[in-house]
Amino acid sequence: MLDIQRKISKEDSKIILKSLKALMRLGNSLFESLELQVEIEEGKNKKILEKLIIQIKKNKKNPEDMMLFYGLVNESEKLILEKSKDTKKSLDYIINIREISSNFNKTVYALLFFPLISWYIGLSIAKFLLPIMSAPVNDLIKIAEIKKGVSLEETMNIPPAFFYIHHPGSIDFIILLSTIIFILVYIAYKYFEKNNPSALYKIMPLKAYDDIPYIFILMRSLNVGGMDMYKITKILYGSKINKGWRYFFKKLNKTIEANKKIYSVFQEFGFPKQLSVIIKTSETSKSFWESFDDMISYAKEVNVNKNKEIRDKYSGLSKIIGYTIIVYFLVGILLLMFSMQNIITAIQ
Repeated sequence: MLDIQRKISKEDSKIILKSLKALMRLGNSLFESLELQVEIEEGKNKKILEKLIIQIKKNKKNPEDMMLFYGLVNESEKLILEKSKDTKKSLDYIINIREISSNFNKTVYALLFFPLISWYIGLSIAKFLLPIMSAPVNDLIKIAEIKKGVSLEETMNIPPAFFYIHHPGSIDFIILLSTIIFILVYIAYKYFEKNNPSALYKIMPLKAYDDIPYIFILMRSLNVGGMDMYKITKILYGSKINKGWRYFFKKLNKTIEANKKIYSVFQEFGFPKQLSVIIKTSETSKSFWESFDDMISYAKEVNVNKNKEIRDKYSGLSKIIGYTIIVYFLVGILLLMFSMQNIITAIQ
């Protein structure tokens, strides 16, 4: 049984893959490059790579399998390395994919992070301050009601919108409910991302551009290895890549088997109209693979530019929403303080 406690981190693996690519350009094989990389690395990564080399050299393990096992590549990247006849080109593809990987997710997280944190900061401020303030406020209200006959409504002149002032006991419940909702939304998003990405593409077209370069590069890397579309789709739907993508490749394979045009499958799967039109045109003109690199470049360009455009356009709004949430909670606390002053005035 293979013995390992830790794997190489995703960030470190990216650096190592770039180094392997440089070593292979000097004429080394993949295995020779891995051996040389051991000499370059230090610390934990060096020890992991030493184990990797032992597994390949002494236990006759496949380099691609060991690179997957020790965290240098994932299942999709391993497939690219295994099936492509040009390992250097395969490493180029893998590094290329990683450069733009999850751009859309990063954009969403960047825009939502501050408003979400602000919501919890606001609730925490209310949770911390209200118990401190509630006792003296309640005492003052009782005194006002006894001495002056002033009702609670007259002394606590705070709009209902500041629910946490009127119902401070609900704050813990709101925090719990918010957390559950956020977790469920995140789980649902990840589920669809893995099992039914097509549904996300139709709602959020930019998400499609996050995955399309990856899907196209998988296809192109196998095509460069000499495979036709039918064989490529058969291998991909039988592989261990994203489950939702496997369904897509299976549908492509069945369409090719039925001798039908495949561009309709891309449309059905939620590919943006621009790419569907390009695919239809290239398929009709019999130049599908000839224009494939251009389609990859186009998808990558849209991915990078559109995500940057959205971040630039809405980052200011994200900050405004975040600060507004914090101000909302602070204003409620200030109104409570003013109410205390009104009560004291009413008593005098």
